[in-house]
Amino acid sequence: HKFLTKDNSLDMHTLMPRRQNCMEFKMRLETRSIDGTIVWSEIFNSTITVGLHRKEDGNLQFKINENLYKNCSANLHLNCTSANGTMTTFKNAGLNLERSKIIGMVCRAKAYIQDGDLNSRSFSACFTDTGTPCEEERSDSALIGLGSIGGG
Repeated sequence: HKFLTKDNSLDMHTLMPRRQNCMEFKMRLETRSIDGTIVWSEIFNSTITVGLHRKEDGNLQFKINENLYKNCSANLHLNCTSANGTMTTFKNAGLNLERSKIIGMVCRAKAYIQDGDLNSRSFSACFTDTGTPCEEERSDSALIGLGSIGGG
C-alpha cells in the first residue's frame, strides 16, 4: 500500500519496479474507498518508443528513443497501408527494416523487447518506404484509425 504525498500526488518512481536487463513491465494502480471498493484502476506499462534514425543501403534503421532501452535488442511491429487502402500488419525482427517490405506503403511502427501485448504501445509518426514523413494525413486516411487501434 502506498499513500498520497502532502500535495495529494503519487511519486511514480517509487512505485515502478527496478528497470534493468532490458525488461519491460506492466503495473496496475488501484484506489479504493474506505469500504474497500475499487474506485479507480489503471494499468501502466514501460514506455518504449521508436524513431527513424537513418536510411542506408535499401534499409530503414530505427532507434529506441528512451535511454533506458537504447542498448536493448528490440523488434518492430508495423501497420502499413498501400495506395489502394489495403492494410498490412507484420512484425520485423530487429530495428533494421528492408525498404522492399514496404514499397508503395505508408507505415507506423511500434518497438517492443518482449513479444506480448502491444496494445498499450504508441505508434511512431507515419513514414513512407523512402523513410520520409507521410504527407499531411487527410481525415479520410486509413492511418488515422490505425493510430488509435490498441491505444496508439
